[in-house]
Amino acid sequence: FSEPAGATDHSLVVRDFGLRLAADVAAPAPLVMIGGRYWLTDRFGIDPAIGFRVQKTEDVPMQFNIGLGIGVPILISQFKHICFYIEPALDFEFWHAPEKNNQWAIGLQGLFVGELSFGWIGVPRLAMTAGLGLALRVFNNGSVNDFTLGTATAGVLGNLLTANAGVIYYF
Repeated sequence: FSEPAGATDHSLVVRDFGLRLAADVAAPAPLVMIGGRYWLTDRFGIDPAIGFRVQKTEDVPMQFNIGLGIGVPILISQFKHICFYIEPALDFEFWHAPEKNNQWAIGLQGLFVGELSFGWIGVPRLAMTAGLGLALRVFNNGSVNDFTLGTATAGVLGNLLTANAGVIYYF
């Protein structure tokens, strides 16, 4: 877990695979995504993810959700234990609820993300992330398409911004 003198925590994980757990913190019932991160170079990475959720509400006996996403983090700045990047991402979510129409959403979002690595306590491969950005979404409830700017759920600042948080460990 030791780090070379002068290296940033980010430079230690370039070309290493990271396991990531993240969620849209602005959603009332967020879809938790499990994914990976691989920094192809010190500036560009790739973030594939998949998520599942089963929930029961008052009007729906049981609802199943699946989500898929892919992002491309682009590093804009790095310091000893923190880095900042922008991440354009594409996501797809599908809902199946008995006695209701199947629903789906596809979205394109752009996030500004900060990643705080725990190198300051000797664990530079463990990091927390927090991001804020805009999202364009097309939502279909089984019969009608709806286009939104912001989040398709209760978001930050009246659905204008999307927010997420996560944790990642690089191997």
